Amino acid sequence: MRLDFIDNMTFEVTNGPVKFRCDQPKDDGGDGNHPNPSEMFIASISMCAATYAGFFYKREGLSMEGFNIDISYEVLEKPRRYGNVTLKIYSPNVPEKKRKKYEKMVGMCIVGKTVHEAVNLKEEFIYI
Repeated sequence: MRLDFIDNMTFEVTNGPVKFRCDQPKDDGGDGNHPNPSEMFIASISMCAATYAGFFYKREGLSMEGFNIDISYEVLEKPRRYGNVTLKIYSPNVPEKKRKKYEKMVGMCIVGKTVHEAVNLKEEFIYI
């Protein structure tokens, strides 16, 4: 992986053939054209959980139509950091008898495991 300065407060990360950018909002001196690093951090926790949910859905041959995650978090002080991150994972089509396996699979997300204690991560599964 490599990070390059692009312009103003925009940076680009290259990871093999994939590129993505971050920026700051206009009121923080950026152009506001890309997510800021803090937004990307919080989003990566939910994207990882969604990916592991996707592994389960694919393996079980289930439709993910209607799947989504609502993310909430707080900005804590002294030191300033994120905390009390909660993922409300709306999970359609998961049969009751497979839910424990599903929850275990989602819990294997490497990003969530890495930051679990640091951000007080909680996962709430809502079956729809």
